[in-house]
Amino acid sequence: MDKIKRIFFAQTTKDALISFTGLGTIALVGMIFTVIMARALGPTLFGIFSALNALVTLLSSMGDLGFSSALVNFIPKLADRRNVIVSTVFWVQIAVSVILGLTLAVFGFRPDLIIPGSQTSHFIIIGILTGLYVLQGLALGIFNSEKKFLSASILQGSDSVIKLFIVAALFFGKNLNIELALLANVVSCLLSVFFGLGRELRNVRPIFPKAQVMEIFHFAKWIALSRAFSVMISRVDVLLLNYLAGGFQAGIFSAASRIALLFALLVSSIGSVIAPRFSAFVKKEDIKQYLKKVALMVGGISLIMIATIIFADPLVRTIFGEKYIAAIPVFRALTIAMIPFLLSVITSQPLIYSFNQPKFFSRVTIIQVTVLIVLDLLLIPRYQAMGPTIALGISNVVALSLSGWKLYSLLR
Repeated sequence: MDKIKRIFFAQTTKDALISFTGLGTIALVGMIFTVIMARALGPTLFGIFSALNALVTLLSSMGDLGFSSALVNFIPKLADRRNVIVSTVFWVQIAVSVILGLTLAVFGFRPDLIIPGSQTSHFIIIGILTGLYVLQGLALGIFNSEKKFLSASILQGSDSVIKLFIVAALFFGKNLNIELALLANVVSCLLSVFFGLGRELRNVRPIFPKAQVMEIFHFAKWIALSRAFSVMISRVDVLLLNYLAGGFQAGIFSAASRIALLFALLVSSIGSVIAPRFSAFVKKEDIKQYLKKVALMVGGISLIMIATIIFADPLVRTIFGEKYIAAIPVFRALTIAMIPFLLSVITSQPLIYSFNQPKFFSRVTIIQVTVLIVLDLLLIPRYQAMGPTIALGISNVVALSLSGWKLYSLLR
């Protein structure tokens, strides 16, 4: 009992609660936002909107280039070179933001080739939004590297809350559509970027030290690859559903996955808190002791996830309405599929930050995404919205098994 009390009152748990409170607020606000959009647009248009958002998330995560994780790895270890590291990453991310924005604007001339049912204006807006999210990720990386978890939570929370207020006003004014919802997101994200980087601009220097760039890139390149493929795991299904099965099936799946997103945010919260700690450990015994604490925490959360399956029917009906009844079995399947993903936080963080194995983790993620996409292509035509949930569960088990085996071999 005393051991359990020490775990629950430990600093890691407190930091995780701070982070999760922020992410929990984001999840709640995001849920309300999703309900408004789903009810205002209907399943088909909501599917198109979800596909556009999936593309933004996918590209902005690729645009991160692994630098936010590199900040978490280097700033705690090289505090005296902090401003040089931040400046280097800042200018690279500015360039990436511009390139991604212009690329999406160009593709906007033939939007149906990527997202059937979308328009040119949608692609211009998500081009701007993608660049802003890259810069928001930079700000989050700085906050997390310095264990400013409250600031990170405020940054993300302000984006969600402001977006919700704008969209709610449009909804009650009966003016809400896909284009205006995307513009609301641009405004909210822009304000959050000012909050995150406004004060940081005074520390930014117009320098590109070659040694520093190479050092950061050497670590970040595998993280970038891993992050890009990781986001594919959660976003490519919506894009493939919209393309292969239509907007209605994409809308059904998006409604179910929005509820399940709470679990993904919880994993992100725990990961952001424990990453700096694993980065500081050099002895295997310290890693093992800390892993026991993390495993106990994650195990308890897994039981809560299983319990939510019982309440899937009233939950979906109450939140989204009768139009989305088809999302009930999809949500149940997604919850089960997310459990291995939650457990993977136990293996992924020490592999990357304690044993400096981003290359191995990237390879695991590539295998996972390959399995996911192949299964999506095989299962979506036959099982529609249920297909991606089956593919996700199998790919998560594969990734957990491989990373667990690797961690075990390193700890022996």
